[in-house]
Amino acid sequence: MAPEDPPDREAADPVTQGRQRSAHRKTRPLRRRWKLTLLALIGLILAFAALAALAALRGQGPLRNGVNELSKAIDAVHQSDRSAAALDLSSANSDFARAHAALTVWWSDPAELVPGVSEQLNALRSVASAGGEVCSAGLHVNNALTHQSMPHGKALIAMLRKLESSLSSAGSSLATAEAQVSGARSSLLLPPISGRLAEAVTKVSEAAHDDRIAVAGTTAAIQFLGGDGSRSYFLAVQSEAESRASGGIIGNYGIVTADDGTLHLTQFGTSQSLESRGDVATRKLIAPADYVARYANFHPASYWANVPMSPDFPTVADVIEGLYPQEGGSPVDGVISVDPFALAELLKATGPIVVKPWPQPITADNAAAILLHEEYDELTGTTRTNFLGDVTKTVWKRFTDGHLPDLGTLIRDLSPAFADKDLLLQSTSPATEGLIRQIGAAGAFSPPADSDFLAITTQNARGNKIDWYLRRSIHYQVSYLPTTGAISARVTVSLRNLAPTTGQTADVIGSLGQYTKTPGENGAFVTIYTPWNFTQATVDGKAIPLNQTRELGVWADSTTVLIPPGGTTTISIQLQGQLRPGSPYRLTMSRQPMVAPDMVQVDVQVPTGDHFSDPSAGLALSDAGREAAARLEFVSNTSLSASVAG
Repeated sequence: MAPEDPPDREAADPVTQGRQRSAHRKTRPLRRRWKLTLLALIGLILAFAALAALAALRGQGPLRNGVNELSKAIDAVHQSDRSAAALDLSSANSDFARAHAALTVWWSDPAELVPGVSEQLNALRSVASAGGEVCSAGLHVNNALTHQSMPHGKALIAMLRKLESSLSSAGSSLATAEAQVSGARSSLLLPPISGRLAEAVTKVSEAAHDDRIAVAGTTAAIQFLGGDGSRSYFLAVQSEAESRASGGIIGNYGIVTADDGTLHLTQFGTSQSLESRGDVATRKLIAPADYVARYANFHPASYWANVPMSPDFPTVADVIEGLYPQEGGSPVDGVISVDPFALAELLKATGPIVVKPWPQPITADNAAAILLHEEYDELTGTTRTNFLGDVTKTVWKRFTDGHLPDLGTLIRDLSPAFADKDLLLQSTSPATEGLIRQIGAAGAFSPPADSDFLAITTQNARGNKIDWYLRRSIHYQVSYLPTTGAISARVTVSLRNLAPTTGQTADVIGSLGQYTKTPGENGAFVTIYTPWNFTQATVDGKAIPLNQTRELGVWADSTTVLIPPGGTTTISIQLQGQLRPGSPYRLTMSRQPMVAPDMVQVDVQVPTGDHFSDPSAGLALSDAGREAAARLEFVSNTSLSASVAG
């Protein structure tokens, strides 16, 4: 018989069992303490989170108000409304201060120890702090513009240098704010806070961008006004009554010298007086190759009226700078162009003027009509020939010597003249010219890459002032296939001539007997600028050939048409082209300065299965997003865009 297993002594040992029971009794309180500690820690975290949430709730209202007020202030700055900007900045600054105080109360600090919660709180604090920086910077700059009127001469340069310093200081504050809000980004942020932070990043970036432009602009203005040494500029006075691609014919010219903030009109005369100066036989057209190829046959080196035939004003300015020294003038540092609409804008700053023999004061409201049309009916001979120049000289003297409003008001008054290409600037200094282009005062013709583009120019072919009566409407119809990028388009340009056949002088409705026997007939050299090849062209439904050449990086399709008095001539061309497959649709339109703005209609369509989204301002979607359309009065360069999805 096998022996029995010995009994488990340890299990049966009463001493051992007692020890085990004692150990269990000691472990229970320890576990309870850990549970209580864990519960306390969770409770503490929840309490910290609740305190952070309470601080966030207290700060959200003023923070939201601050962002909204700041948005209004930025809009007011863009509109050059300094008073409104100051009020909005002050309100926003107060809101951000209240938000920052609510978000930084002492009892919210422990929340910084809680992962996930600390990111939310710090993001809101960054928005409040950055908002305050932006507002303080804006108010600082605004205070630097407290002059009740624009000074002249050295005082003007001193004011600009002070403004330059204030803007630079503001730029440092904005850079700090930009770093704050950008550094607060985190993948742990809740959507509402993440959205608020993204909005703040956008606003601070916009303000910083505007400040950088303003600093560069102030520096350029100091140089342009002769603050860093004397400068001289060719003044071109254009008139759209006889249209050219960059405005109108140059009827008068002047030389402006800038010396330490003081502007002098040292020479002035008619452009025709330049044409016989110098050695006419050896005069050379100094211009880009595409300008020479397109316009040499119009003899711009001999006729100043044809110099502005390019739609790109920097090119026109280069031609002027090349011609003027060949006609006995000294080299210039740039070109200033003004037309009657720009003179009207200047009159807002100077007030009305009296110029003999005009029987009434010339004001901002009536200047354009007088200078573009009425003078040709009321004045004759040399009096009429010199009248535009006399008005220009008087306005210039009042503008450079007289009482002007503050800088902010002046910028606001002149902004439309820059946007509408009525007042244009060009500088031979690359840095200054770059800034002029950046702020939209250069009249540059710059078709963007990988984008649709359209520009229409009509140029008077009769040597009269009949374009006072010309009205243009443009219809651009586009079919876009996003998968391949294929573009099929039709441009329809309707030219309506409102001119009468009688009751107007030959200067207006005739052509000096050289080109036509029909009074009131408008002869126009028309060009359609596009990236795409044309496949068919018609005038009033009849097929015509077009002269197609390259200019300024796009195709220039041209023809000359006659528009009967009281009638309409319609040009239509069919186009085919190719965008990058899958690209959003973008259209840029470059405006020719005209007496009356064009009426433009744009219709873009994608095939079934595709649709547009995120349309830019002015573009409306229909047919479940398959069609995008715009109807606009074309007063300045315009861009339209929309994303495309399948």
